[in-house]
Amino acid sequence: MNNDVLQKINEGLGALSDKCVFSSNTGMITARVNNLYSFEVCVKIIGTLINHGMGGTVASIDRPASYIQKVLEKNKVSLENIYFIDAVTGISAESVETTGVEVVIEPSSSGISFLDTPFNLVALGKEIKKQIKKTKKSENNFLLLDSMLSPIFYNTVEDIEKFLTSIRKIPREHNVTCIIIFPEKGAQSLNMGETIHKGDVK
Repeated sequence: MNNDVLQKINEGLGALSDKCVFSSNTGMITARVNNLYSFEVCVKIIGTLINHGMGGTVASIDRPASYIQKVLEKNKVSLENIYFIDAVTGISAESVETTGVEVVIEPSSSGISFLDTPFNLVALGKEIKKQIKKTKKSENNFLLLDSMLSPIFYNTVEDIEKFLTSIRKIPREHNVTCIIIFPEKGAQSLNMGETIHKGDVK
């Protein structure tokens, strides 16, 4: 299944595929992406999977879910079969007093659940599992994490390994294709991306 999904992703990315290095292992696809193109790649991957009849969960760690939704809609991608876990908007709301920028948190009924911070991997892992369990089991389901850059720089190696261990179990336990994007910024993010696809994180 991974090879089929990966082929669809590469075809959907077009010229952007040159900016990515993909690895596939036991239901897990990792994408090491040039940091300048990571968001564009993320949107292309989601659009490609949806346009091929898949549906799933997107954990937005790098950009607010509402922003991703708007970009997808602009690209005529249906949001009907996508659920978002937004780990960014909550922390943005806390900075309103200093930035003067109003952040509106929409109700969860809009297809988004909100977390307070992108750095709490325990809370993120719990919310991902909660949503995956709600999703009807199907070979057409996916889980996409839009960036592991912030969590990598704000958590210990042990915490990251625990989180990735739990994520690696999802494809086997729930028949879901998991895709994690690792922007190429800093050796730590690159090494962690290599570690997870090699299966060194058990």
